[in-house]
Amino acid sequence: MTSDIVCLSETHASSKDILFYNGYKCFTNCRQSKTNRVWGGLATFNKREILQGVKLIDKTMSDMMWFKLDKNYFGFEKNLFICSMYIPPSNSSYTMRTNCDKQIFEKLEQDITKFSLEGNIALIGDLNAHINVSESDYITNEIDDSLDDFYL
Repeated sequence: MTSDIVCLSETHASSKDILFYNGYKCFTNCRQSKTNRVWGGLATFNKREILQGVKLIDKTMSDMMWFKLDKNYFGFEKNLFICSMYIPPSNSSYTMRTNCDKQIFEKLEQDITKFSLEGNIALIGDLNAHINVSESDYITNEIDDSLDDFYL
């Protein structure tokens, strides 16, 4: 492997599993399970040569991990904040049972707002499309309707 950073989602690894690749340090975020069944999970492999410039800054939610790449170490104009994440499908039993997608999107919005003040942001992972047909995700253009009144 030649990549400096590799982000994996849906690892199906537990906190007891040891994920290893020679020359890399692995950061994991596994879902807590009351049964022996394991699902979801994230793993991010960072090349050991760049660890001094990479810092894990948040993994409070099991389906996202935030890393900060230091602008001075990498010679960037701004810090780079990488979010490795997994958003379960909206119709999955896990999502329906836990309402986790709402929590994930709320946390993601808060984090983007916070970290965008300090640098650039990259979202990486399996974001699964979430389409809610009962709610519009756009603003209607009511001016078009009023233009008809003026024969425009």
